[in-house]
Amino acid sequence: MAPGSSGTESRPEPRPDDSDSAADGAGRARRPRGRAEVREALLDSAQRLIAQQGPSKVRLREIAEDADVNFGLVYQYLGTREELLRAVYQRVSARSATRFEHIDDLADAIDIFLTADDSVGRIMGWAALEGDPVDVFGPSPGLQQVASMMVRAARQDGLDLPEDEARLLAAFLQVVALGWRLFGSIGLTGAGVEATADVDRRVREWMRTLVESVVRGGAG
Repeated sequence: MAPGSSGTESRPEPRPDDSDSAADGAGRARRPRGRAEVREALLDSAQRLIAQQGPSKVRLREIAEDADVNFGLVYQYLGTREELLRAVYQRVSARSATRFEHIDDLADAIDIFLTADDSVGRIMGWAALEGDPVDVFGPSPGLQQVASMMVRAARQDGLDLPEDEARLLAAFLQVVALGWRLFGSIGLTGAGVEATADVDRRVREWMRTLVESVVRGGAG
């Protein structure tokens, strides 16, 4: 059970017309209509609120209100609180993977790690801090793609990089990049270093050097 989910929220019967009714007031956006729109609106709101507050502090009713959706439709379209959290986590993982689909250069992959949506890192951080099971995110297609790029790059140089080592390096890069994005400013302040574009450039160079040292056979 996810942290903070011990309390239960009553399940009101959804009003059938709520998901299809439009808000026609001046300046108000149309309310989500139909199953697909309602589900996406709920997931959008859940992802944003969880990134801001952490999963244990976000209530299902708050998510429904933010999405402008009848509370009862949360249960109808996404199920329990735990099922909603799982859907958010897996959605984050899947959306992150799409950024790697059309690249074949490891330098581009590192740039993606370092510029991903901050909400992704925050949600992963909250999940770790609050004790949600790490396997709720599931296997990451994005990390698999990066690992495959590493294996191909090694083969181009006539080297054999084991797939398990490539997957380990891909996971390590993700964690380092997330850590830098979340805590880099704190580390720089503590070290008395000013945050500049040059600092970001050097961090990228260090990550690329690390990758090259493993992929090109420089690490034992």
